[in-house]
Amino acid sequence: MSQSDETREEEQSEPEGSTSEPDRVMILFMGRNFDHAKTSFQFYSPDAVHLITSDELRKPYVRRLNTWSKRYGFRRGTVQSVGDLFESSSISSLLSCVFRIVSEEKRTSEGKIATHLWTIGLTGGTMHMSAVATLGSNALDATAFYVTRPEEGEAVMPRKQVFEMPALISLKTAMALSPSSLRHMIDKGRGEVPELIETNGVEPWLVS
Repeated sequence: MSQSDETREEEQSEPEGSTSEPDRVMILFMGRNFDHAKTSFQFYSPDAVHLITSDELRKPYVRRLNTWSKRYGFRRGTVQSVGDLFESSSISSLLSCVFRIVSEEKRTSEGKIATHLWTIGLTGGTMHMSAVATLGSNALDATAFYVTRPEEGEAVMPRKQVFEMPALISLKTAMALSPSSLRHMIDKGRGEVPELIETNGVEPWLVS
């Protein structure tokens, strides 16, 4: 069972005044370990953060999100939760959480959102939560990222421990090229755009 609308007031801070640019929203899938969340905040400095977790862990994460929002200076979003995490229906439930967050951001920002500016973490929770996070990032054209653990005794270094995944739109662009054109560009490495278009038969819209 997913979070109901009646819990929204508990989790959602009042929207601030509108800004000139859409918010950079972060979505994190959370299990029992939450160290990766702090590294994510330090690396991206998001404007707003939403969490997705299980019903069992929902209350602790409501408190943590409140604390984190004050410490790291972002707008507190919602804590979405599912009760069927280890059932076959969980994929649909988790994806529904992602799209509820989109709806919530539209409401909070009065429709002014740009999901290509969003980031979605793949690190926390179960393996299939990570898979859903990947699906969600592709659907929203958001940036998916993974946070690695520091070596024992090593300090947290976000620039070293955050890995970004290729965006779906980038993969689609590469797939639109012929193998010979793609190979030629990889081998050449650099050049002028007009030459690229003429030599490889690449459409101008694809370059843009």
